[in-house]
Amino acid sequence: MPLRLLQHDAAVNPGSSGGPLVDSEGRLLGMNSQIADGSRMFVGIAYAIAAPDLADIVTGLIEENLPGIPTLGMVARPVDRQVAAALSVDAKGLLIDSIQPGGLAEGAGLAPGDIILAVDGLTLDHPGDIAFAVERAAAAGETAVDILRAGQRMELSLVLGYALDVPTERLRQVPQGLPKTVKAYRLAALGVVLDDNGRVTAVTENSPALFAGLALGDSILTVNGATVDLATYEVTGPILILVQAPGGVTRHIHLDPWAAQDSLRPVGGANVLDPDVVVF
Repeated sequence: MPLRLLQHDAAVNPGSSGGPLVDSEGRLLGMNSQIADGSRMFVGIAYAIAAPDLADIVTGLIEENLPGIPTLGMVARPVDRQVAAALSVDAKGLLIDSIQPGGLAEGAGLAPGDIILAVDGLTLDHPGDIAFAVERAAAAGETAVDILRAGQRMELSLVLGYALDVPTERLRQVPQGLPKTVKAYRLAALGVVLDDNGRVTAVTENSPALFAGLALGDSILTVNGATVDLATYEVTGPILILVQAPGGVTRHIHLDPWAAQDSLRPVGGANVLDPDVVVF
């Protein structure tokens, strides 16, 4: 179930997770669960599961009836001011970066580049709102999704697969079992959004493109020394990309989607537990 965590500044260090968060009079506020940063030591920001949510979780676990949340099979990021300026849209909603084949999002007709504005009638004012909207709609098995596609507003029907009266053939669940190795990628699936001139308008956090060094404003000139159609080009192995920065300086970037990503990801804001990229 999605949660809204309580942010506090009581000192929480490794070993404190699971401990109670109480006020000055000893009243239970919640259960400590996370700290910010990533150094494993307290830096002034900690998070706790609120007591009302904790009661629902514990009861659901004991009675084994805790409702699950459908996996939509997509990766999206908030439409912040930078993304909005690049796409000439309002700074609201979620921009879809990628869609998993066979998932619920693909079954609804969602596609990379779509901007989700509302789900189940709930406007997505914050990135996490979609999780609460899907949770609310899960019992009905189907909900409406309002999107912006190429400047046009549309409404799609998203089948969540929980209601018994939803036809089985309409449920396009994410394939189970061991994941198969992807043998080819489009550039968009690697976390980079390009305009018609090959200029990078957005880079997804935690993506191969970001780790390789592609940045907002870069223009892709060649791939493996050749000019290619960037919209249809398929990456079937490690590639060498020649890019030009906004100031005119060019550089080569080695991009290997199948390599282990050991690089540190850049993080914006004070809370690394709330990255821009959200997987649903």
